[in-house]
Amino acid sequence: MNKMPLNILSTKKFPVKALLVLFVLLSLTFQNNYCFAISIDEIAGLSPVAKSGSYEDLTDKPTVKTIPQESVSVDLMATYTAGWSDLKNYRQADGSVIQTNSTADYITSLGGIPVIAGTTYTFSHFKGNVIVFPNNTPSGGKIIQNDDNGLSLASGSISTIRTLTIPEGYSYIYFNVLYLKDYNTYCKPDYFKYTYMRNLNPVITMPYLQLSAENLTKDIKNIALPLYGKKIACFGDSIFQKTDTNNKTLGDYISSRTGATVYNCALGGTKCSYDALQYYSDLSFTKLIDAVVSNTWTKQDAAVAGIGNSEFSPILQRVKSIDLSKVDIVTIAYGTNDFTGNMALDDKSHGNDIKYYKGALRYGINALLTAYPNLNIVLITPYFRFWYNAQTKTYTYPDTKTNTPHLLLTDYVTAMKEVAAEYNLPCIDGYKDMGINALNCTYYIPQADGTHHNAYGKQLLGSRIGGMLEGLF
Repeated sequence: MNKMPLNILSTKKFPVKALLVLFVLLSLTFQNNYCFAISIDEIAGLSPVAKSGSYEDLTDKPTVKTIPQESVSVDLMATYTAGWSDLKNYRQADGSVIQTNSTADYITSLGGIPVIAGTTYTFSHFKGNVIVFPNNTPSGGKIIQNDDNGLSLASGSISTIRTLTIPEGYSYIYFNVLYLKDYNTYCKPDYFKYTYMRNLNPVITMPYLQLSAENLTKDIKNIALPLYGKKIACFGDSIFQKTDTNNKTLGDYISSRTGATVYNCALGGTKCSYDALQYYSDLSFTKLIDAVVSNTWTKQDAAVAGIGNSEFSPILQRVKSIDLSKVDIVTIAYGTNDFTGNMALDDKSHGNDIKYYKGALRYGINALLTAYPNLNIVLITPYFRFWYNAQTKTYTYPDTKTNTPHLLLTDYVTAMKEVAAEYNLPCIDGYKDMGINALNCTYYIPQADGTHHNAYGKQLLGSRIGGMLEGLF
């Protein structure tokens, strides 16, 4: 019988390469294995973090409880291939194991699982009892018959999610699993699922194992995800606002990558600069920031009502409800509509003129930092896009297509970088650093659209932007 070690994360180092290697080893170990065991070296559902480093690098160090650093294997003391045979065992509080031979008895675990005193754990598909010990000797233990809700661990439905808080002074847990003749319905080892951490969702299943992305403790998340617990407000146009076929926005993918709470404050069709376009002008970046700072929303409410887009109303309500004094990062991502709307770049004699792209950026940044000096502002340039002619079956790309002022989309990219440099603000190059170009663009952007990313595109942008934000903060 193979044994799978339970590797406990070190509080000193947490490199992503080690995570990936251990996850592969974990997967291989489970093949043809009739033991049950757990590992927290890889939690599925989270995109791999690109930032490596050490615990000492953290500026806001979390409180991390020490977990025993040894490797442990946990096997049921029974022979599955022999149909459980007559070998039945029961571990007592003193650590000793007695053998029994009744029709409804127990089998016990050979090794203990390290746990943290005072921490609540969840598990399911189990009948029996557990024994907690001060160490993995084991000796001087305590048998626990009921879960935290007072329900017997030896009765009830096996699908019941049990919660168990480890008493103070104990750091290892063992199992006495109830042995029944209809073991195929109950505690067969390859059906036993033990969940090491709390609040599992979404769940991924491996042989004899059940883990999930949300099963990380807050302390481990703080180490693994540099932006966990941070708040990000994203202002922009439809590229940020729209959902994909998974009903996810670009902000959702940034949140999945970073662990941050991301507020989607983007409204489709809007520009950074101000023009006379009815309704949309009052939802431009500068007018939206004016409303945020003054907390006056009359024009914005009228604009949303006039446009009649059912998606705009909840977004505007979200923007109204956000307290920017408690937000950590604001991203500003406008430009493609300024290009197609033929907005001029700058008026050097009136640097903050909101009718110009650079002037509007300056105006909005000044207003935000004056009212909320706590904010970390990050600018994101326009992204690569294309125009497809279905009749001629030809593509036009941003490096050749000009608007009425004879400007390229890349001119707006350069303009945003220049404004960011004026304020010593970081700027993410959405045009060049996302990996989308003329050769692969239709994989990430539907051909008939040319502007808005599909699910693959949003995942790519979310991962890239999220990783860059992690690197900045």
